[in-house]
Amino acid sequence: MKTLTFLAALIFALTSHLHAEGGSVRLDVVQNVKSHGGGGNGATTQSRVLVITLNNTSKAQMDNLTVKYWFFTRDVKGGGNLSVHKSGEAKVSLPPVGRQVLTTENVTSTYTSQHNEVTGTQVRAANGQQFNVPQVRTVEASGKRIVAHAVRVFDGEKIVGEYYSEYSLRQKMGVPPPEKSPEK
Repeated sequence: MKTLTFLAALIFALTSHLHAEGGSVRLDVVQNVKSHGGGGNGATTQSRVLVITLNNTSKAQMDNLTVKYWFFTRDVKGGGNLSVHKSGEAKVSLPPVGRQVLTTENVTSTYTSQHNEVTGTQVRAANGQQFNVPQVRTVEASGKRIVAHAVRVFDGEKIVGEYYSEYSLRQKMGVPPPEKSPEK
């Protein structure tokens, strides 16, 4: 029985320490995506909005938090690295064990996928008849497509909550290692 109690106390101590390093703001991020177009000219317009729910998991009032968010694009021609398309921030305060919902601005991007266009040219034959001769022209891809997003919550300079739609964004954005708790 003592071993079981010891193990439970050890697990509680380890998980509370890890939680403190990870921050005390839990994020739920929902992305609303709409795409329009893709018709005859091949152009597609994307629009995205993030609905960010912040939950204060501590019993302390959290004033002057800064929520920063980024939308990333990639060139549709292929390859290309991610680039920041749009970023923004908002100031929030969270009551103890409270929550707040924040909606970002609507972000849009337009791109054209590679496609073929068929046009007709009138040609007159030797006998005087006119024929419509189809010609195919390849239209190259152009523009940038929104492919990822990230959200970080700061209390001063310290990151207290974060969310990445792709895990690789964490390394690309240069997340510092978690701060160690001061020894008492």
